[in-house]
Amino acid sequence: KLPNNDDKNFILSYLANSQGQGKNSTGKLLKTFMDSTQQRARISVKIADIGSHKLDTLVNKRIEPAIKRIFAGTDMVVRRTGTTVIFTKGNEYVIGTLG
Repeated sequence: KLPNNDDKNFILSYLANSQGQGKNSTGKLLKTFMDSTQQRARISVKIADIGSHKLDTLVNKRIEPAIKRIFAGTDMVVRRTGTTVIFTKGNEYVIGTLG
């Protein structure tokens, strides 16, 4: 589920207390997850090299449905990016042109 205001306050206070001595250290950490307008957030996921067939299945059967379930009913727009997206689209293209 997405964090509510109480969760957000806890997370921000935790970040503030866990980032060392510098007064800007929390801001630096937050910039890796959120843009300057606080309108866009980045969620990173790392997965093991499980092979192209299993990767396609993981993305299409687990990750996509979870994204739709978690963000259903919100006005949030989810955009998947990164090497996994490029890899799976490349595989779809190659397989599609073989036939």
